[in-house]
Amino acid sequence: QGLFEAVLASYYAAHQQALAGALSAEDDARTRMHRLVDAYLDFMAGHARYASLVQAQLSNPDTHPMVERNYGPLYTFIESALLEVAPREGHAAARQLFVTISGAVINWCTYAPLLSRLMGADLLKGPLLEERRAHVHWLVDLVLDDLGRPRIRKKKKGKK
Repeated sequence: QGLFEAVLASYYAAHQQALAGALSAEDDARTRMHRLVDAYLDFMAGHARYASLVQAQLSNPDTHPMVERNYGPLYTFIESALLEVAPREGHAAARQLFVTISGAVINWCTYAPLLSRLMGADLLKGPLLEERRAHVHWLVDLVLDDLGRPRIRKKKKGKK
């Protein structure tokens, strides 16, 4: 148990370091978010087995505290980075954006063995990884474009 937790702690520390490096340069928010996606995809593609391992741990309520201890700092770090572009609460909240982007990346990696066979190429490198990168950039762009639009207030019923 102790050895497993040490491995998990090392994995999450490396994960956070890779993402922090992507956010360290001074650029516009869109460029920083694209670099964050790139770092996340590259890190997860290089450590895809960890995603499956963590998913297995999450299926056992007894190991939730161990995963939370190690995942919590990464979550807090990324959520605070996403607050640069997203609000704290609501449907477009940074926490929602975090779950959406991480799901788009993690699912790609956990399904890679199956989808690589179905798609006829390795999802974790080459053209399919680059296609995924472009897809997640597109999703980020959609979100950022929407967040930058002025909101039209809906009229309440009965008021002009």
